[in-house]
Amino acid sequence: MSEDTKEFCKSCETCQASGKTGGTPKAPLIPLPVVGVPFERVGVDIVGPLDPPTASGNRFILVVVDHATRYPEAIPLRTTTAPAVAKALLGLFLMVGFPKEVVSDRGSNFMSAYLKAMWKECGVTYKFTTPYHPQTNGLVETFNKTLKGMIMGLPEKLRMRWDILLPCLLFAYREVPQKGVGFSPFELLFGHPVRGPLTLVKESWEQPLKAPKQDIVDYVLGLRSRMAEYMKKASNNLQASQELQKQWHDQKAVLVQYQPGQKVWVLEPVAPRALQDKWSGPHIIVEKKGEVTYLVDLGTARSPLWVLHVNRLKPYYVRADLTLLMATDEGQEEESDPLPDLFSSTEQDALVEGVVLADCLTAEQNDHCINLLGQFSELFSTVPGTTSWCEHTIDTGDSLPVKSKIYRQPDHVRDCIKQEVQTMLELGVVEHSESPWASPVVLCTKTSFQRWKEGNAVLCRL
Repeated sequence: MSEDTKEFCKSCETCQASGKTGGTPKAPLIPLPVVGVPFERVGVDIVGPLDPPTASGNRFILVVVDHATRYPEAIPLRTTTAPAVAKALLGLFLMVGFPKEVVSDRGSNFMSAYLKAMWKECGVTYKFTTPYHPQTNGLVETFNKTLKGMIMGLPEKLRMRWDILLPCLLFAYREVPQKGVGFSPFELLFGHPVRGPLTLVKESWEQPLKAPKQDIVDYVLGLRSRMAEYMKKASNNLQASQELQKQWHDQKAVLVQYQPGQKVWVLEPVAPRALQDKWSGPHIIVEKKGEVTYLVDLGTARSPLWVLHVNRLKPYYVRADLTLLMATDEGQEEESDPLPDLFSSTEQDALVEGVVLADCLTAEQNDHCINLLGQFSELFSTVPGTTSWCEHTIDTGDSLPVKSKIYRQPDHVRDCIKQEVQTMLELGVVEHSESPWASPVVLCTKTSFQRWKEGNAVLCRL
């Protein structure tokens, strides 16, 4: 009965569509492969709009982060059209070189034919995150949060000129060692620490040391050696950091598998109205694209097939067909099932068999006792009864009535006490009384404290 009720409630379409978003288990974390070559893979994103615009009219920031060195670049933009984004990216890549892979979200500017044509001409492979799942481009998303925090940390008068101060903010970020790789972006990109404001202050306090003259060939060889050593250590540190992050993330993660043709619910990223359902569907799984991504048919006219992350999916439960009415032939009487006998002879026989006879009895005496037990088996019952064969009177004399104070009981204990009292009233072993004497009662068991929670309580009077 309990399982049927659970399945019936779980298969309610209204409850499934309006259910909470955190009910589905999260999928295990799949880190991106570690890259050891600077600007081989970069992540790009747009921050903004940042209103009100600056004096130059800039409202957006094009963010580019290198996956190998964690080197960030931020370019102020007035608009985020595809030509404006392509021009800014082209100017950056002409300084550092064209990457092999570019990771971005599914913004209209990044998915435009204009930008795709530029990637094709430059030999760049572009990869997009699944819709409304920014964790794939988490490196850029984390830097966006840091950059916006740095801008908000500026004084209010300077905050409106963030586009002018943006190079200073980037310099401060680039010279700080990153926790994941153990080096600063400047060190991984240039092979040595840069002369920043702190270095200039230190040199003003101390007498600067003259650098020894070094041959250009020795410098290049030393730089290559340092760069190789730095990148090797950074890759090892990054891999260890990813393993630790995955271990922490996967503590409660569960990889849910779906089969092609299976119906699922799709989480709506933003509900236009407060009372709108959080899940849409049911939709059909078309194909499994990756370990945690599926191609889902959303049934829309413009783009019916979408690649979605498994965290935005949950299974669709179909309610089983229920038979609520059974037809019988006219005139045919359907026999009802007999009611169970709560105090059957089987229970009495078990109680009789539990009687222990003395070992000193002879075989004849033992058989005689067994026959007597069988003849009077109705006396053996777990249900208490009454007898009028003997009575006794409690004489309290001139003593004052003893009455315990009323104290509150938990709801689950109170229900159990009421049930026990009602049962004893029905059996006739107790009766209502208006006596001024009142003693407390407690619930106890013969075996364990847990039994009274299961309905096997024993009511005792103190």
